[in-house]
Amino acid sequence: MERRLTLAPEISEATRLNAWLDEVFADAAVPAGVAEDLRLCLNEAVANVILYAFQPEDDPRIEVEFSGNERSAAAVVIDNGREFNPLEREARDKLTDLEHDVAGGFGVQLIRQTASALGYERVGNENRLRIVCGPSR
Repeated sequence: MERRLTLAPEISEATRLNAWLDEVFADAAVPAGVAEDLRLCLNEAVANVILYAFQPEDDPRIEVEFSGNERSAAAVVIDNGREFNPLEREARDKLTDLEHDVAGGFGVQLIRQTASALGYERVGNENRLRIVCGPSR
């Protein structure tokens, strides 16, 4: 089963994203654990795009493509923001001291640790981040 959602570049769209995910996970009979892993990854990835990918003069576009079944689920986050390959970002050490540690980079690490597989490509002016969650982890 494949589905697509277009989002506005606003953090409030997380509510709509999660309602849509509830629907597609149920329709595709995605197992609860797999669904929650993909939900976590997508919320982080989409939030990063909304917060960091666009300049004020941009005409932002964000889409999420979903495919899934009773074993696994995958999504591709597509945006036309500035080029960013999260797979090239250096892994962070664990957060140990909230008072002195520098913020940033932990969301990408969370996605890496949660997903079964990740892929990134830049196609034309689009970032395409593929996130797969399922039993292969």
